[in-house]
Amino acid sequence: MVEMLRSGELEQHLFASASRALAGFTIAVAIGVPFGLMIGWYRTLAEMLDPLLELFRNTAPLALLPVFVLVLGMDETSKVSVVVYSCVWPIMLNTVSGVRNVDPLLIRSALSMGLTPLQLFRKVVLPARAASGGNLHSWRDLSVRLTWIAGAMHRSSGHHRSIIQLATRDRQGQSVEAGP
Repeated sequence: MVEMLRSGELEQHLFASASRALAGFTIAVAIGVPFGLMIGWYRTLAEMLDPLLELFRNTAPLALLPVFVLVLGMDETSKVSVVVYSCVWPIMLNTVSGVRNVDPLLIRSALSMGLTPLQLFRKVVLPARAASGGNLHSWRDLSVRLTWIAGAMHRSSGHHRSIIQLATRDRQGQSVEAGP
């Protein structure tokens, strides 16, 4: 580890991991927040998607790791995709919760003033959702933790080798050496 630090290799790997984590988290936010807003606002959509969402939400990212690798390969796409999958669920579900938990008094008051559903969403629900800092912090914190876990479990470069790379080498008859 000290040698990696001196040579600059550790910095290089940390930057690569942080880049994957940031890219995956950003994509997850871009997917999770809009879908969470729609699912939280439209009950019919929530009821239609609920079985599918529960299926994927309860499937561990580690369990799907081989699927990601088989479909997307061992390059950056699969690594970022695992991070996206790990982060999108807490982001989406907490956004749904935030939209559904907007104070009903605010909604009734806005409706009594004649706001259309679109105006109600833009002028009441979105600001109330943004003001609920506890929910925003919880999905952010959880997603950041999941990002690092997903990045750590799927690294395939540097001093450590992934299980999939080792198994591939073994199948090809190449020797597999343990690192120091």
